[in-house]
Amino acid sequence: MNTKNMLYPHVHPLKPVSYGPDFPIIVRGEGIYIQDTQGKVYLDAISGLWNVSLGYGNPKINEAIINQLDKIAYVNPIQHSNPTTVKFAEQLLNVVPDNIVNVIYTCTGSESTELAIKIARKYNQLKSRPHKNKIATLDLSYHGTYYGSMSISGVDREVSSEYGPNLSGMIFLPTPVKRYPNQANSDSIDEIKEELHNIFNQDGGNIAAVIIEPVLGSGGSIPLTVEYVQLIKKFCRQHDILLVIDEVATGFGRTGKLFGFEHYNIEPDVLCLSKGINNGYLPLGATLISSKIYETFISHNTQIEHLSTQNGNPLACAAGITSLEIINNDKLLKHVTNIGEYLRNEIFNTLQSHKNFSETRGKGLMLGIELVKNKKTYQCLSYQQISELVNKFTQKGLIVYPFFNQPRTTGIHLFPPFILTYEEANKIVKIIKKVFDNTIY
Repeated sequence: MNTKNMLYPHVHPLKPVSYGPDFPIIVRGEGIYIQDTQGKVYLDAISGLWNVSLGYGNPKINEAIINQLDKIAYVNPIQHSNPTTVKFAEQLLNVVPDNIVNVIYTCTGSESTELAIKIARKYNQLKSRPHKNKIATLDLSYHGTYYGSMSISGVDREVSSEYGPNLSGMIFLPTPVKRYPNQANSDSIDEIKEELHNIFNQDGGNIAAVIIEPVLGSGGSIPLTVEYVQLIKKFCRQHDILLVIDEVATGFGRTGKLFGFEHYNIEPDVLCLSKGINNGYLPLGATLISSKIYETFISHNTQIEHLSTQNGNPLACAAGITSLEIINNDKLLKHVTNIGEYLRNEIFNTLQSHKNFSETRGKGLMLGIELVKNKKTYQCLSYQQISELVNKFTQKGLIVYPFFNQPRTTGIHLFPPFILTYEEANKIVKIIKKVFDNTIY
C-alpha cells in the first residue's frame, strides 16, 4: 500500500500536516520484529518509540490486560480508585528511594514533566518564595511537546519558538558534549564547571528546579558523567533547588539499572516516568514526589491541580504491574548491560575506519552512533543525509531512529528491546555494515 499520494485521515507527529506516509504501515508485531501490510518483516531496533522494552506480544502482559478487562476497564480517577491502580503505585514506591513517597499518574512523558514544572513552582509558592520559579535544564535536553515540557526542552528551540511565547523563566545549562565545527574536543569539564558556577551564583536563588535526563535521549544518547551530575547535585543542595530526574526514556531498565539515576549516587525530589512503564501497551506515565514536597502540600491543606481523564487507567496499570515484575530482575538487567556493551563495541569495531563515523555512546540498550562529515572538525551531517540513512536502514529491514542537533551532534539511535539475543545483535551489526559499506557523505 503506497499512501503517499492519498488523502490521509490523520496527521503524523513531527511531520508536515499534508504528509501522507510512504513509510511502512505496521499490522503485526512479535518479539523484536514487526510486519507491514506487504508482509515485509523488520527488526525493530528502537523498541517502538523506545517504549516496547520487552518486545511485542508478551503473553504475560497480554494476560494481565485481559484479566483486568474482564473486571473493569475504566474508573473515574477523581471520585474513585481501583485495586490495580493502587497496587501499581505501591509497587513503584517499593523500587524507588525511600524519600519518594507518592505517585501522581499521568498519560505520557510530556505530561509527567509538565506536572513536574507545576509542582516545583507551587512548592516554592507554598514555601513563601514566589521569586524561586525558574526551571533549569540542559541545552541538549528533550522533555516533551506539551507547552511546559516543550518550553524546558533544550533541543528544537527554534521550532518551539514558533508556538511562542513559551513559558518564561527557563535556564539552559551546558551539556557535556561541546563539539562544534573547528572546535574538536572542546568539552572540557573545567569550562563547564566555570559556566555552571556562573549560572548558579547569579540565579541559584531564583531556580525552583533543575531537570536532568541521566542519558540525554533526543540530544543524541549522551550519558552524563558522574562528575557532572554530582556538580548539579551540589548546586541544588547549596541553593535549595528541587532535583527532578526525567526517566521517561531511561527508566525501567533501559540503561542496565532499573532507573538511570542509580548510576550516579543521587536521589530525586521528583521522578518523571513513562515509555517503558508498561511496555508501551497503553498510555501511562507517572510523576513521583518526595516526602518534603508531599508534606509541604499536606501542611497547607492544598491539592496538586492536575488531571487527565485516563490517569491511572486500570488496564494501563495492569500492564504496568506485570511489566515491572518482569523488568525488576537482576538477570535481565545484567543482560541489558552486557549485550548493550557488546553491541556498542561491535558497532565501533565495524565502523571505526568509516569516513563519517565519530563514536558510539550510551548506557545499556540506549545507544547512539554519532556521524560527522569530517572527523577533524566534527562537522555534522545534514538533515537530508541523516533522513536518507534512516530510509536505507528501513529498506534493509532494520528500524533505527535519527537524532539531529546541528551544529552539536547528529546520528542514529539504537534502543532495542531487552529480549535481544546475541544472534540478533550480530544481525543488527551486519545490516549496519552493509548500509555503511555503500554510503559515504
